[in-house]
Amino acid sequence: MQHTVPSGLPNHWIFRVRHVPLDPPGDLVVAVHPQSYFQLQAGPAQILSLPTSAERAEALIPYLLEAFIVGDADRGASWAPWSWATDDQEMATALEVKLREHGIPEELCTVSICTPAEKEIIGEAWSSLVGTLMKVLGKDARTKKASQQIQPGDDSKCHECKKSGSVLTEALKKCAACAKAWYCSQDCQNKNWKSHKPTCLANRPASNRAATASSSRNIGSFQDMINYHTTVAHTVPEARGLAKSLNLSLPTSMDTFEGTGKPIRRLVVTGKDTSENMELLFGPSWSNHLKTQLDEARFNVLLNPPRGSPSYAMNSRLDNGAPSWSPRPAGDDEKQKIVEVREMQSKIRERVGNGRSPSRDDMREILMSFGAAWDQKAEVYTLALNTMDQGVAPLE
Repeated sequence: MQHTVPSGLPNHWIFRVRHVPLDPPGDLVVAVHPQSYFQLQAGPAQILSLPTSAERAEALIPYLLEAFIVGDADRGASWAPWSWATDDQEMATALEVKLREHGIPEELCTVSICTPAEKEIIGEAWSSLVGTLMKVLGKDARTKKASQQIQPGDDSKCHECKKSGSVLTEALKKCAACAKAWYCSQDCQNKNWKSHKPTCLANRPASNRAATASSSRNIGSFQDMINYHTTVAHTVPEARGLAKSLNLSLPTSMDTFEGTGKPIRRLVVTGKDTSENMELLFGPSWSNHLKTQLDEARFNVLLNPPRGSPSYAMNSRLDNGAPSWSPRPAGDDEKQKIVEVREMQSKIRERVGNGRSPSRDDMREILMSFGAAWDQKAEVYTLALNTMDQGVAPLE
């Protein structure tokens, strides 16, 4: 963790949890860097509906871990917060207790309360996010046919493929955790999990809600994964050999743990980012938590951000001492995504020129040029911007 972010601004973040009437309903976690207005989001989740502050804090922790501790390839380990604050005093108090119980670094176990100015900033960020969500999702919610909706507890049809139980050769099987959903196969249950999850967590026995909310994000397995990386991997000859080929030293305890960003990036740049090698370094549960980070690290490397880009600046320390680059070639889907990013970068350059950062007005005009599909381009815009030369100095 660093006192400052790559731009030199204080590495202090503010966050809040609020309910949004999505379909199905859920709570979103939003974190904002108040000096730059950079935002992170996680969710939806079932947090605020839990009966006690301790249970709400327990359910929130995995989402904070996902956003800050695990991070992603673009931000790198240096963007883990040095300090943070929230606008909910009760949540802050409960979080401090739970963070210490989970062995989170002591620097992050102090959760302060937002200043009036910070409350205004996060309130503005939240209003903007909700407005966008309602604009994007509201139309879909209004036009969804009632016949396509299956209510929790309906045991007449599969909640994923919608097949009636009367036409199936085998009886529908209910979700063992909540008994509110029925499926014709394990495959349908797996496909339906993302939409069923909020209902499932909300309808499990009250005594298990916090634990199930936490386990749904695999917080226990996350800790198992970190424990494996810091205490087991260095004892495995194959893992030691792999680390040596990456010019890395494996940690031998939490005191020497430097995050997941560097080893993952080293695997990608050397073309050794296989499931087998990830398991050697992070143990059998790695895919539950690091698959997205691995995919993002790989795509970042394929884009090969130039000097002066935020991504180059944030990854410069991770690449210091790295072996020669020899990443695996891009697949067809990756090639298509690269084309989308390059096209977006061309649009940005046309508006602001080379080596300059677009303003909020520039961003709005660029995204609005895509018409009704603008919201689908927001992620591509962010990726394009982070991998363009904007005169950002590398981290020392």
